Order: sequence, then C-alpha cells, then structure tokens
Amino acid sequence: GGNWSSEGTFEVKTIQAFFSTDEVCIGFPTHFTDQSVSTIHINAWKWDFGDGNTSSDQNPSYTFSTSGTHNVKLVVTNISGAKDSLVQAVYVKSKPFASFDAPAVCQGTPAAITNTTDTNGLNISSWFWDFGDGQTSIVEQPAAHGYLGAAEYTVVLKALADNGCIDTIARKVVIGAYPIAAVTANAPLDFCKGDSVILSVPYNSLYTYNWKIDGTALAGSDSSRFVAKRTGNLTAEV
Repeated sequence: GGNWSSEGTFEVKTIQAFFSTDEVCIGFPTHFTDQSVSTIHINAWKWDFGDGNTSSDQNPSYTFSTSGTHNVKLVVTNISGAKDSLVQAVYVKSKPFASFDAPAVCQGTPAAITNTTDTNGLNISSWFWDFGDGQTSIVEQPAAHGYLGAAEYTVVLKALADNGCIDTIARKVVIGAYPIAAVTANAPLDFCKGDSVILSVPYNSLYTYNWKIDGTALAGSDSSRFVAKRTGNLTAEV
C-alpha cells in the first residue's frame, strides 16, 4: 500500500436550507419552491429578496422590479429552534420595450406608423402588427398604412426577443374626417347698405374657422358665424 490520504471533515446537519426557482421575464412573478430538509418538522421560513422585501410563506411568488441577478436568502427553522440559511442567485430576464409613433392624418392619406421600439440590447426574433382594421404585418417597419374610413383605430405592436420575453403596446391612431363647410344665411344675400346678413357653417368644438372676402382673410373671423355687411365673395375655411 501507499501513504494514507489526508484527513477531511464534513458536517451532518439536522436541518439544511435549499430552494429552487423558475426563470421568468421581467414583469412576471418568480416562483420559489422550498426544498429544505430537517430531521424534525420545519415550522418557519424567512425569505429575503434582496430589495427590502421579505416573505414568511413556504413557497412564495415574488415579482422583481428590475431584471438581472438577485441574491435571495432563505432561512428555515425547525420546531426545536435549529436554523440554516442559503443564499442563491435568482435571474430575471430582461425584455424589449415596444413603442411606435403615429401622427394623426386626414382621411385619404396613409398613416405613417414608425417603429420606435427600444430593444434593450436584445435580438428581436419576431414582430407582429395589428392595425385595428383587420390588417396585420410581421415586418419590423411596415409601410404607411391606408385606412378606408375616418375613425380612431387601435394599433397593437408585439416585439418578441430571442430570450422568450415579449412586450406589447396598444395605441390609438387617428384618421380625421374632412369638415363640411356648407354656408347658410339667415336672410337674403342682397340687402341695402346699413343692413347685414348672418352667414354660418356647422359648428364643431374641434374645428377652427376663418372667413375670407374676395380671397383676403378677415381679422377676428374665427367663429362659425360671420356678419356680412358689405359686398364681396365670402368664403368659409374650416
């Protein structure tokens, strides 16, 4: 035989803390599963999630406010008062931040929808657009989208990263209708000097108004009603 091996030591515990977790995307709860063992019944659990929050549940769920690595500590106590603790690194996956711009346009003009998603350093594996009118797209930057009618459409964008995390945003896209500038008068358009006639167009609080005479804008004529007192060709611009 050869030389004797060096001596070593090991500890046999009456209680040992251990736990497992799942790996989730930011915004979803991480589930903790207690796997501690003890020669007698464990009756107390203390979880410290590393951000000032704690739990006394045996198998808690906790939603971290940030992605990345979080050092979580578990302390278990059995009915005789014996304790053990374990600190483990828990990882929360980051996600992209979906976003887009879509300025309001008038009916008949295609809506320019610009993808402004912050990828957050991730690779985006797929895109999905729902334009709110039954049409969809799977390209990163779709072409300007033409809508058939004037209305508010809810556009949805989904960005899926290659780590499995997804972000979704929904936003209203406004397609404005053209106003109707139909002029009516409360009296005949031919009248004697010193008299007048009130011209009006349909009122809408979202509209602005401008009256012109012979093509020249009239100061202070920002109402849906105009009192005409002199000869000329009156135009209402809405």
